[in-house]
Formats: sequence, structure tokens, C-alpha cells
Amino acid sequence: MKRRSSGNDINPDAWLTTYGDMITLVLCFFVLMYSMMSIDVAKWEMLVGIFNPNANTPLQAGHEGDLEQQGIDPDMLVDSFEEIAETINQALQNAGLAGSVGLFTADGITFIQFKDSVFFDPNSAILRPSAAEPLTIVINSLKGIESEIGQIKVYGHTAQVQASQENPNIDFDRKLSSERADNVVLYLQRNGTVHGSRLEAQGMASYHPMYPNDNEANRQMNRRVEILIAKSGTATKTLQEIYEIIQEHAPADIVENSGDGLETPGNDQID
Repeated sequence: MKRRSSGNDINPDAWLTTYGDMITLVLCFFVLMYSMMSIDVAKWEMLVGIFNPNANTPLQAGHEGDLEQQGIDPDMLVDSFEEIAETINQALQNAGLAGSVGLFTADGITFIQFKDSVFFDPNSAILRPSAAEPLTIVINSLKGIESEIGQIKVYGHTAQVQASQENPNIDFDRKLSSERADNVVLYLQRNGTVHGSRLEAQGMASYHPMYPNDNEANRQMNRRVEILIAKSGTATKTLQEIYEIIQEHAPADIVENSGDGLETPGNDQID
């Protein structure tokens, strides 16, 4: 006859198996949490943007330490497209660049005008080392809201030496304005998180002056680089349409700063 088992046959250490499984899971959980805390946010967003350009990857406040290590001011982070202009404006003022920049915002667009001397030496399309600061300000203001950005367009402009006639070297004039716009876009693409498919450059030569080219002060104002940041879903606007909107709203809605800025070049021939 088979002997019945008694309660004394139960292994008193069997609970250790379940307990060990639980401790393992808890350890895995904390390792996962630690890895998320030390994530390189900029690289993560760039990776997400490659696979899904429309993905929204907002930055979290808990990453402020990592952001500062990457040279990103947490105060530059915005929650929506509508905060971009004010954030850029404040950062440019803090950097002492206010006198070299004009900033305009309307429904669905932020439009920034930089004096050419902020980015380039006379007659050169090579970005100056000092160009990194204002361009990084623009880049950082867009982090976390990439999905709201429909287009970033950079315009390069030169000026006519004589108000009454076209510049004699039109080849150089057009190439200079185009290469300047291209190099600004390349910097934004290499260092930013907005997908390259939404970045565009256009050289305008000297055909869209803001002021008459009848004196050197006006020509220095006409030599400029403009960055248009358009919200996703906003109807595409030509440069002329943007200028008309600016004129329509001036001066109430224009944030144009004055004060000590960077030196502007003197008697360069075209740019």
C-alpha cells in the first residue's frame, strides 16, 4: 500500500525561489530607471527623428543635469511653437547679440534677421567661429517640439554697391548669397534635431533689399541672413509675403532690438 505524504515533506526553503525572482525583477527595474536618467537626450531625439520625422519627443525636466552637460540651457526648452520667438529673443539679449538681430513673429511663423557680420567676414561664405552661439540658440529653442516645425528656410542676401545699377559680378553675387544660406542650413542640420527634409536654403543675391542701397549704412542693413521657422500646417509664404506681413504689423508686433552689437564690415564690395 502506498504511503501517504505528510505535511513534513514540504520544503521550507521553497519561498526563496519566488523571493529571488522578485528581487531580480526589482533590480532590473532600477537598472532600467538608471539608464533612462543618463540618456543622451539630443542623440535620442535625433535617432527618433531619423525613423519618424513627425514624432514628438518632449524633453523632461529630470534631464536638466544631462542637458547642462551637453551645453543646453534648460531655460531654452519650450513647450510649444508659440514660445520660440520670446525664448530666442531673451537668449540673444543675454548673449549680447540683440543689436545685430531683428525678430518678428506672427501666426505660425517666426522670422529672424541677422546682420551678415554675425555669421560671416566680408566677401566670405565661411561661418565665423562666433556664429556658433546665435545658431545654437536657434537650435536649442527647437528641441522637444520638432513635430511642430513644418519648415526652416534660410535666405542669404547681399547688397548693391550702386543703388542705380546691378552689381557687375552677378556670378559672385549669387554664389555668395547661396553659399552663405547653404552653410547656415548645414550647421543647423549637423547640430540640430529638426530633420533635414524640413531644412531649405535660398540665395537671394541683392534683389530683395530692405532699404535703398543709397548709402553704406543701408547697404550694411541689406547684407543679412534670414531664418524663417514655420509651424507645421502653416501655409507656405513667399519672402515677399512675409515682408508684407511685417510691414502690415509694424511697429507693434515687431521685436527689433537696438544697442551695442557686433561690428559690421565697412567697405566690402558686394556682401
